[in-house]
Amino acid sequence: MNQTAGSNTDINQSMIMKKIATGSFFLAIATRVVLAANVTVNFTGLHEGLNHKNMKKGPFILIVISLIFSLAMLSCDHVGNHTRKRHQPDASFDKIYGYGIDISHHNAEPIWEDLEVDFIILKASEGTTYQDPTFSRRAKHAAQKDIPVGAYHFFSGSGNPAGEFNNFQKQIKDKIDIIPVIDIERKPKNVSKKDFQKRFLKFMSLTKKDYGVYPIIYSSEGFYYTYLKEPIERKITEDTEVLLWFGDVGKKYKNYSLPPHIHQAQIKNVKGIKGKVDYNELHCDINNLLLRPSDD
Repeated sequence: MNQTAGSNTDINQSMIMKKIATGSFFLAIATRVVLAANVTVNFTGLHEGLNHKNMKKGPFILIVISLIFSLAMLSCDHVGNHTRKRHQPDASFDKIYGYGIDISHHNAEPIWEDLEVDFIILKASEGTTYQDPTFSRRAKHAAQKDIPVGAYHFFSGSGNPAGEFNNFQKQIKDKIDIIPVIDIERKPKNVSKKDFQKRFLKFMSLTKKDYGVYPIIYSSEGFYYTYLKEPIERKITEDTEVLLWFGDVGKKYKNYSLPPHIHQAQIKNVKGIKGKVDYNELHCDINNLLLRPSDD
């Protein structure tokens, strides 16, 4: 999704930097091991005479260092993905029921008469004050074209969750067909995990109180497992199901450990809107997303 506070590119760059830092740490350890063993790789034989003993050890030591570095980089992926197993094939989940897009003010205005999607989800708000200026206009156009429309709030988690919910609610009013969405992708550095989870749960409960349902959760599978799964299972899913929307672009659906109801499969060109947009697969009946399911 597109946010004013950042983008998925920022998140990916951060993950890459963490991997590089971790890999460098392991490489430094490997180097210290080599130095501690007092092994000298001598490649100056042309001037001082070949040290055959060390030249034989040299390639072996370099291979060991490379292997340690490679394992370190792989471990970063395993930590980020929690080394989870793929979900068991399930026809009810693995089937694709339709396709939709999500857009914000960062995206071009759709050519509504040409747009052919099964649903559209619009950015409504962010934090406690920001409201997307394109939301109301686009929600009206979508309704006129009979496209089920939803709204998402980019959750900052840095302040008052009630203030965030009120900002969201004032913007969307009665303009949506789809269950409200909380877009939760990052934890502020100055907020503890415990406080972040409390604020998240407060937003969830306020949505349930006002709309009768918990919001759809948009996140990545890794972030969900790290920050959201435990509080959800402890406080919410004992009596109801929470719909999930994972934004792991490029990931094959079969590789999810926890199959989401919506999968942001690609960022691509779509007929009816200029430029690439988030393109989402729907893995449940559209009625499951609606605030007021139709009888059709």
